[in-house]
Amino acid sequence: MTVPPNFLQGFHQNNIVSIPEFESSKLAAITEIDLDGNKLTHWTEVQSLGNLPQLQHLRLNGNKLETLGPVTPGSFPKLATLQLTDNCVTNWKEVGHLDALSSLSQLRFRNNPVIASCKDEEIARQLTVARISSLASLNGTLVNQSERRWAEIDYLKTYGQKWIEISKIEQAEEKDEALRSFLADFNRYDTIVKMFGEPEPGDGAKVDTSLKASLLRIKIRTPEIIGSAETVKKIPGSMNVRALRALLQRLYKSKSGGSKIRISLLTGDQEVVIDNDMREISFYSVSDGDVILVRWSEPPIVTDL
Repeated sequence: MTVPPNFLQGFHQNNIVSIPEFESSKLAAITEIDLDGNKLTHWTEVQSLGNLPQLQHLRLNGNKLETLGPVTPGSFPKLATLQLTDNCVTNWKEVGHLDALSSLSQLRFRNNPVIASCKDEEIARQLTVARISSLASLNGTLVNQSERRWAEIDYLKTYGQKWIEISKIEQAEEKDEALRSFLADFNRYDTIVKMFGEPEPGDGAKVDTSLKASLLRIKIRTPEIIGSAETVKKIPGSMNVRALRALLQRLYKSKSGGSKIRISLLTGDQEVVIDNDMREISFYSVSDGDVILVRWSEPPIVTDL
């Protein structure tokens, strides 16, 4: 079914397969469109909506979208929120196309095959943040400055060797072609190189000494789950407690049922409660190799008998 544009504002679950070109001036006031649960398969089938000058919110959950681009330059000028959960995106290159949406600040992007291709959802989140420069919220969780910085540094490290190999190509035409191909697959990489420096063999990224020293490997355990495996995470020493709590909340979301978690530092046989969200974790003397305990059940109430 090809749907006439004058019915677009709330036209979900109607077997829509494409949106035709239309005179955008007739729908210039539309700010929100709901196309959840249809049969759209490619971005070209919705690109015509990019001509709507006031469109701010677009829902495309539960379609069959395999591609998310190319996005026509200058289109969707005010699109701030986009929902793409339960689609069929399999390639991170497609996610990178969304960086062309200059006003995009909030994205919902769950249950796509490309997410399952990552080791865990945390890595998928980092890749999404690194590839889309304007994101301020992903899947309902704020993207703060610290998270963005470390997502971009991890992106730089992960694909650094490919960048180095291209830099060694001597023939100019061959090198230019290889660079174009690389950036088509790994969008924003050249911009991130300008921000943090060229990647290097070995550690993968040229960063200042203090930044390297601030990366801590912490061991995360939860006494809530008997026999659970220990998880190791690398975090910046400058991370504040609020960001650490948000990271751990996502890590244990399915097990905690959304309950607010409590965290503490294990030092010998004692625990130091980490409870001031505005402090950096260095305030609590968290060091490389330390153990962080995570709980979510309410502590027992102790009374004097």
